[in-house]
Amino acid sequence: LREAELWNAIASKLHGHPYAQHALAQTWRNLLLLQFHDILPGTSITRVHVEAEKAFADVLNAAAKLTDEALTALTSSTGEGQTLFNSLAWERSAIVELPNSSKQDHHAYTQVHDGKTYVQVQLPAMGYTTVEAAINRDASIIHELTATPTSLENQWLKLSLNEFGEITSIIDKETGEDWSNGLSNQFLMYRDQTSNYDAWELDRRYTESPIALNEKARITVLAEGPLFASLLVERPLNQSTL
Repeated sequence: LREAELWNAIASKLHGHPYAQHALAQTWRNLLLLQFHDILPGTSITRVHVEAEKAFADVLNAAAKLTDEALTALTSSTGEGQTLFNSLAWERSAIVELPNSSKQDHHAYTQVHDGKTYVQVQLPAMGYTTVEAAINRDASIIHELTATPTSLENQWLKLSLNEFGEITSIIDKETGEDWSNGLSNQFLMYRDQTSNYDAWELDRRYTESPIALNEKARITVLAEGPLFASLLVERPLNQSTL
């Protein structure tokens, strides 16, 4: 909704796009109605949870529609190409996918991954620009990245994982300090055995009924630089897969 308001205001000021005041106000009212203290943490009874999910979806759809209409107004006269938007109040860098029609060469400032070409761009604060103008062509942006099934590393940090995909250490390479305090993403599961209600009832002895999560993760290296590196961690958790 914040983005819908921002781009509506800019489109109205620069291109005369009708500011959707009534639609924005009504969508805000619908959102604020859902700020009930049981809805926010997800501790409502089933009926409330089902109705709230639908209402939240309606809010998101309305905000997306209002945003799309404003962005269309901002780009309708720019001709062919791809426009990038930054709703934050500060300039930012980002990695974006180039459109298929782009004729960019695969120089050092690009990365090809899964058949797609990515570049690093600089975006103005609360503004927009074209991809061509935003591409950072400085070779110094290339990062020192390493990815293995047990670690992720750049010029500043080295992150280590165990066979369950849990982070065991986060080393600051400048100081040698470990920023973690034990396992950083350990999953714990307990039996949910309520006595009377399906919400707002956590048995005081729930810690006495843990569910073992002993199956190891499958860790796959997806990308290894030069702009970004990533791992895919797939792990069975009881009857689900994360």
